[in-house]
Amino acid sequence: MLTALNLFPGVSTDWQDEVLRTAISTDHNISAYGSVKEFLPYRVSFGYTDQNGILKTSNFQRYTGSVSLTPSFFNDHLNVNLNGKGVYIKNRFADTGALGSAVSFDPTKPIRNDSKYGGYFTWTGDYTPDGTRATSAGVNPVSMLEMVDDRSTAKSFIGNAQFDYKLHFLPDLRLNMNMGLDYTSVEGNKYVDPNAPGSYQPDDDATGSHRIYNSTLKNKLFDFYAQYSKELPSLASRFDIMAGYSYQSYQTQKDNVTYYLSRRPETFGQNTTVSNEYKETDTKYVLASFYGRMNYSLMDKYLLTFTLRDDASSRFAKNKRWGLFPSLALGWKINEEGFMKDFTNLDELKLRLGWGVTGQQDINQGDYPYLSFYREGKGGAMYPIYDASGNVTWVNVLAPTAANPNLKWETTTTYNVGFDYGFLNGRITGSVDGYIRKTKDLINAEVNAPAGTDFAEYVVSNIGSLENKGIEFSINTRPVVSRDFSLDLGFNIAYNKTKITELTYNDNSDSPGKRFESTGGDGGLRLKIHSVGYAPGTFYVFQQVYNADGNPIEGEYVDRNGDGVITDNDLYRYKKPTADVLMGFNSKFTYKQWDLGFNGRVSLGNYNFNATAANAALGVNELFENNALSNKPVSALKTGFQTRQRLSDYFIQNASFLKIDNITLGYNVDKFLRSSWNARFYATVQNPIIITKYDGLDPEVNDGLDNDVYPRPISVLFGVNINF
Repeated sequence: MLTALNLFPGVSTDWQDEVLRTAISTDHNISAYGSVKEFLPYRVSFGYTDQNGILKTSNFQRYTGSVSLTPSFFNDHLNVNLNGKGVYIKNRFADTGALGSAVSFDPTKPIRNDSKYGGYFTWTGDYTPDGTRATSAGVNPVSMLEMVDDRSTAKSFIGNAQFDYKLHFLPDLRLNMNMGLDYTSVEGNKYVDPNAPGSYQPDDDATGSHRIYNSTLKNKLFDFYAQYSKELPSLASRFDIMAGYSYQSYQTQKDNVTYYLSRRPETFGQNTTVSNEYKETDTKYVLASFYGRMNYSLMDKYLLTFTLRDDASSRFAKNKRWGLFPSLALGWKINEEGFMKDFTNLDELKLRLGWGVTGQQDINQGDYPYLSFYREGKGGAMYPIYDASGNVTWVNVLAPTAANPNLKWETTTTYNVGFDYGFLNGRITGSVDGYIRKTKDLINAEVNAPAGTDFAEYVVSNIGSLENKGIEFSINTRPVVSRDFSLDLGFNIAYNKTKITELTYNDNSDSPGKRFESTGGDGGLRLKIHSVGYAPGTFYVFQQVYNADGNPIEGEYVDRNGDGVITDNDLYRYKKPTADVLMGFNSKFTYKQWDLGFNGRVSLGNYNFNATAANAALGVNELFENNALSNKPVSALKTGFQTRQRLSDYFIQNASFLKIDNITLGYNVDKFLRSSWNARFYATVQNPIIITKYDGLDPEVNDGLDNDVYPRPISVLFGVNINF
């Protein structure tokens, strides 16, 4: 190890500094609106964004243009709304894996030397640049950015044409038709240098690659409804009835070809293709709906809304395709009652009751989960075909996919009660809501199929039920309002509890539940579990034992079942990634032409698995595995663990936080350059403040798994809006 440390004396490389940067971005927008001879109102806008990522080599450029036309005909009986928006995007992507590599790569080595790996230092088994790369040492993070050129261009169009016609002979009846199109075309190229250490294999000549891909997304919408509204003064009533039909089509076409490139110019010529592979997919699904709604108001105090939807998804078999989803809402404006007349400061007090059923058909396992079709076999399996002369041709083996013809809609039934309130001429407003949601026939894409019953180990299925209970409260106030000074304050809080009430994917009643999600690192272990009576994705870990000083003892866990040995039977459910309580707050202060505002959030009761710390240890085999040095985060010094203890509950850490998302200071100019012009100059800081006890880089991570997080940058934005 000492020899490895002294291989490049005096070198100290901050790898995170080498892959990260302070990024400068710009955003420009201009819009204009008016009317052509009072007949054709219009609005047009153009925009350009140039955004550099904080990870070097990453860049995003976007050009946008939009137009909106809103003419009317026949004395406003026919109103037309035409909208179109075009977007052109250029991307250069950076490998986010360079962040994780920057944390672990040996800081005592230089960025570049004379190695055969494109001139980038790469750990080799015998310390020489001509040796075989030590795969356990990781990849030079700078090479991951500079030896890969990954770019794409995207062209998008989003448009719709809406026609609203109020019948001449029956003005209370309106017909509305809306047609929409969302079209995106993407072209991309990803070039990996044949000498890039991340893909270099000493026994394989074709270690570089050039991937060319194309994709087209076409989403179409047709929606038509009729709406009849009528006032009945004699009954102090008003009602409107609406019924319609909707059709949505989602089509995706993709193709890509990968050329594998030679690194031996003396044999093949530099970057010459030595082999290639081609893939093409075309998939489509459709949603169709019949729907209706009735609103009824009595004396403008008693309100009723009833809706009914009959939805169909092509992702289900014909006998499971349709789902009927009703809902009912009742409202009572209590403040309009005579017995409330003495409450003169009360502007609004409304009681709301609701019940409804909704459906969910997102599957994340293709658009045809109820059908079995053939695909190429996994693992490159091939089959020989011999001709009459004995020559052999190798073809890909085809295998049928798993299918579930009984798959159906996942449905959620919601019961809610709420109050809306307002006082002091709108100076105080808000609401209180309580709800219970019960979801059944949960769709899960990784359910074990009994042996011999299907063509795959896992099949998408409806597996169980879920229950959510919660309460929400919000308040908005204007405590100070004067000619030169005003103050607005807002606050909301939500409490939610979620638990699984039924799981039907496994007939074994002794099973603790479905384990999933990897701890990361070599030989990752399953970290989470779905089980009845607990929140989805609860952490499933060992209970750590601590010494008298409160420090964790390596490899010592509580024998929870008392059998004298530590096995998987001693794992227990401990904490969850989702928060118990979420809060939001905002404020805006104005003084003459100045304004100052901020928005923030609080999350309480959410826990993360600190995978970066859990996969760090200080043993010789961890620091110097296969004769290659690696770096470790300073969190490893807190435990002193010599080997990784990835299922210890010590690494399930409280990730509650308070964040200020943005602070904005603005100044308004009423007469800017010309008397008819006005302008606003402003400065915004995004993500300026975070308060948390969490040990990781950022407490706000996806699903509670903190592993190779892309840093959330602090952004400073200066801008000006000019109206003329």
